[in-house]
Amino acid sequence: GRLTVTAPHHVCNEEFAPHLLAFAVKHPDLVMELRLTNGVPDLVEEGVDVAFQLAPLPEGRHVARRLWTAPYMLAASRRFLENHP
Repeated sequence: GRLTVTAPHHVCNEEFAPHLLAFAVKHPDLVMELRLTNGVPDLVEEGVDVAFQLAPLPEGRHVARRLWTAPYMLAASRRFLENHP
């Protein structure tokens, strides 16, 4: 069969990618399509089976489970902040 997976670009890193590869190795007859996007795709319209998302999903047609938390930091130079209060 085919499994369509979507995730943000920065999620598919050295921590996450090995899990996808291990899954693919365990299921050699499965064709996995990985779509990397920083947008929030319409999972139903685009035929996505599994989505790893950082943003909340639209209400209604989806079931979401928290798998892990991702720390974020917003950084800016002092000069930028002085020019853009």
